[in-house]
Amino acid sequence: MSYRPSVRVVQFLLSDEGASWLERAASLPCTPASHLADLSYLRRHLSPERAAAVLEQVQLRARAASRFEHADQMLFTDAGLQQSTHPAVAAHRAERFRGRPWVADLGCGLGSDTAALAQVAGGVLALDRDAVRLSCAQHNARIHGVGERATFVQADALSPPLCPSRLSVFADPGRRTAAGRRTFRPDDYEPPLSPLWERWREADGLAIKVAPGIPYAALPWANEAEAVSLQGQVKEITLWCGDLATPGVHRRATLLPSGATITDVEPQDCPVKAVGRYLYEPDGAVIRAGLVRHAGAALGLWQLDARIAYLSGDEPLASPMVQGFEVEEQLAFGLKSLRRRLRELGVGVLEIKKRGMALEPDAFRRRLRLSGNESKTLILTRIGDKPVALLCQRKTASQRLAV
Repeated sequence: MSYRPSVRVVQFLLSDEGASWLERAASLPCTPASHLADLSYLRRHLSPERAAAVLEQVQLRARAASRFEHADQMLFTDAGLQQSTHPAVAAHRAERFRGRPWVADLGCGLGSDTAALAQVAGGVLALDRDAVRLSCAQHNARIHGVGERATFVQADALSPPLCPSRLSVFADPGRRTAAGRRTFRPDDYEPPLSPLWERWREADGLAIKVAPGIPYAALPWANEAEAVSLQGQVKEITLWCGDLATPGVHRRATLLPSGATITDVEPQDCPVKAVGRYLYEPDGAVIRAGLVRHAGAALGLWQLDARIAYLSGDEPLASPMVQGFEVEEQLAFGLKSLRRRLRELGVGVLEIKKRGMALEPDAFRRRLRLSGNESKTLILTRIGDKPVALLCQRKTASQRLAV
């Protein structure tokens, strides 16, 4: 379990002395091998509690550097960093709140969403029950230049001490158990979704961030569910309610950083046909939103099987909605025959992708006993009740554009 600072230690980190030690500690090796030596050095000058806090803060800033522009000045907790919203996702979501007089950020965590909302709204009321996270969020808002546009209050999301008029609400309920494990049950969220909805249903617009695996279709009050991916990885589902939802839209997929989006109001006349020259895997957000057929129709593609989230076509495509693979061979599905053919081709590096198949790719790859210098992608799926193996070459965006 990682070190968790107290409010008193966070106050030290925010002081001039703490800032000085953070700067000095940033020059330490801060590697797993040097951990004891780094900690011993700091303990010669600081109390054990302060030394641990300084060292972890430097390590957390290094981890956050690829995500946050001002990571070297921000304050983090380990759990808070794991759960924090990527700035690109926060900025995208905040756009729907643009021009709102006041937005409540319920469960503000380390303040990534607070900073994004403060850029577009008149003011932000940032609430969190945890005093440590709240102190970090307030500091991080100042680092992002929006400290004066946000008010930070230690309070429960279901019983805030004050409610500005015309208040719009963004809620990010906790999705981990007391032991730190992720939970996908809405009733286990903190606070649970149903009480959250009941408390804020009369707000001037409500948005709730939930985990991608949640059965959001079973929540009748969620007018629009938006699946958001960043660089191909599904990050979250946002449930939009009231006038924040798009009229007529129930499901949406948005792909960042391109900003490409598709909804369920678009055509879905996507036929089912045999494998073409190219196989396309939809972005995870498209799959999570149940919009594979809509994406296929928009791109002029077809499905191999109506139940499987693969698309196909005879022409190369450059679209952020799909990743393309050029189909080189359709092989008989069987360990021995696949092993024999891959050896004939000299395939030593094999990416395995599968849908509709109950196998573990890494274990299957080991059983193939590969050797050679060639690289391929093996796509294992089903067409009807028949297992299919497609030997492909992955096409990068530049390769697709060049064809």
